[in-house]
Amino acid sequence: MSQLAANIQSKVVLVLLATGKQGSGVVRALAKQNDASSSSNPLPWTILAQTRDASSSKSRALGELRGVRLVEGSADSPELLFDAALPDPVYAVYSVQLGLDNPRGLDGEVEQAKRLADVAAERGVKHFIYAGGNFGGEGETYVPHLKTKLAGEEYLRAVHPTLPTTILRPVTFMDQLVQGDPASTISRLTKIMFLCQLRPSTRLQFVAASDVGAVAALALQHPEEYLGRVVDVAGDALTPAELEAGWREVFGVEMRPGMVGGSALSWAVKNGTRELRLMFKVSFILLFQISG
Repeated sequence: MSQLAANIQSKVVLVLLATGKQGSGVVRALAKQNDASSSSNPLPWTILAQTRDASSSKSRALGELRGVRLVEGSADSPELLFDAALPDPVYAVYSVQLGLDNPRGLDGEVEQAKRLADVAAERGVKHFIYAGGNFGGEGETYVPHLKTKLAGEEYLRAVHPTLPTTILRPVTFMDQLVQGDPASTISRLTKIMFLCQLRPSTRLQFVAASDVGAVAALALQHPEEYLGRVVDVAGDALTPAELEAGWREVFGVEMRPGMVGGSALSWAVKNGTRELRLMFKVSFILLFQISG
């Protein structure tokens, strides 16, 4: 018996880019809710984890989680991802797209977001969570890779106003400070870029991708509280000195500028150094209150 058949009453959630930072955070948070469920059949969620390669180590690790089913496919063909749930309907979608590293460029990111929203509306999705980006408030943004997120939001409002939607706007991902091995050249360059572009008094907000996943899972668990909302997601606000102190405490090494090889510089140019510079000219700070 297939997992979908076994969990016929589970709510099916399609998670895009399931092996990426955000996607895996959402998959793991939903699987954690499955683990906490007092009922084994049906589970609260059947999680369709979209991946480009179901045989990869990251995909296989997700496939071991409770209630997860790997779906190999492309963000360019979302209707095929929905078909993987048949005969069950897809209840919810976590919509996230590749941005600066999208093979089709930033225009491709927008087109993929639009097409996914179109199919979700056609298939009667009950909860569509769109992963946007925080740009320091409402209105326009001059940062190209955030403009694409805003374009996705505007499309949802203009074309699919009746699609039940929650928009998440995470700030800078803390995970970006570690690109692979913390001691690697690219990792050092990433940290240097953050430190050099921030004024000493500027606080940059961060959030862990796993925390964004937890918020998405909470929104799916309590739709009455989250549908129709735009939710800013932040975890901490750090100056360069505080960022360096935290890094030193965790990894035992200092974050200091140093010599960087040509390949690492090429990586930085390709992955948006100019856009980071634009972002760091201002302090993107959310106003939020922590209670407890």
